Amino acid sequence: RFSEEEAEFSLDMAGAYPSVAGVEHYRRRVRLLRGSHVEVVDDYLGGREAVLSLMVAEKPALMPGGLVFAGLGEIACEGAGEPVIEAITINDARLRQSWPPEIYRVLIPIKAGRLCLTIS
Repeated sequence: RFSEEEAEFSLDMAGAYPSVAGVEHYRRRVRLLRGSHVEVVDDYLGGREAVLSLMVAEKPALMPGGLVFAGLGEIACEGAGEPVIEAITINDARLRQSWPPEIYRVLIPIKAGRLCLTIS
């Protein structure tokens, strides 16, 4: 769905995982509210805990209920466990041509079957 005010799409991601992962249902909806923010909503049901992995170039700071990227914006997290931030050193010379020396993986556990990220 696309309009002048917003754009939205959704997809069923359960089929992307092997049966051993125990994923019964995994649907993602991404919605852009033009000039305001982006929402990412994951609905998950499965036999194991699900963790959303975000790769970012700037190190975020943890705040109650989300993440702050100094001078850039923030991500509010509803339905999330405690995020974990991992630094990853970029050693590949080809990647270093366009990537910073270090990037960050943010692991956000999905609690209670629904995670909503509001990126602003």
